[in-house]
Amino acid sequence: MNNETLNQIHSQLRRREALINAMFRVGFDYCQLRDEHGKLVECLEKKDATAAKELLASHYNLVIRGYRFDASAPPEIDLKAVLAI
Repeated sequence: MNNETLNQIHSQLRRREALINAMFRVGFDYCQLRDEHGKLVECLEKKDATAAKELLASHYNLVIRGYRFDASAPPEIDLKAVLAI
């Protein structure tokens, strides 16, 4: 979008995402996630708020199942590698 502020925010979010993924992700069904992104766009185009809310709840649960948040067993990661986007 050629907007410096948005570019900086996006860059920061990508770094945070990489760190969280490296530390806690156990797996995703990427095909289903990608399919749900397309369906969400369709809901937004149709202005179907009810369907969008239902899809987001389902999507959120799928994403959450893809992470293991166990503070008692912190993963070993190379922070320098993770943050070198």
